[in-house]
Amino acid sequence: WHPHGFVSYVPSHLMGGHAISGRPHGKEWFGTCIPLLFNLPGLGEIFTCTNARPVDRKTLESILSQGGSVAIQPGGVKEQEATREDQEQAFFPAKLGFIRLAIKYGTPLMPLYLFGENQLYKR
Repeated sequence: WHPHGFVSYVPSHLMGGHAISGRPHGKEWFGTCIPLLFNLPGLGEIFTCTNARPVDRKTLESILSQGGSVAIQPGGVKEQEATREDQEQAFFPAKLGFIRLAIKYGTPLMPLYLFGENQLYKR
């Protein structure tokens, strides 16, 4: 899936069952997405029920300080607009706060890149 594409809600629903049951590593985890989506009627409740949380510092600090795990897709709306179907690209913000939080709380990082997913939808 394209984490910032128009179907970004699909993975949260598909992964929600895995997150709640602790698959694949035997420990419950939380997916994250833009806080704005939690303000949309109905959608915020659905995301919360599927173990999604707003990707903001306060929420991440709360989860990580309790020994929790999160899934984060770096980037945002600007990166969504800049994505091209004719080349592989990975976007990272200049401030990598999620890395500093992982170090602070001793949370392992598992980088993941899906080749070819940007070619699923053409502009």
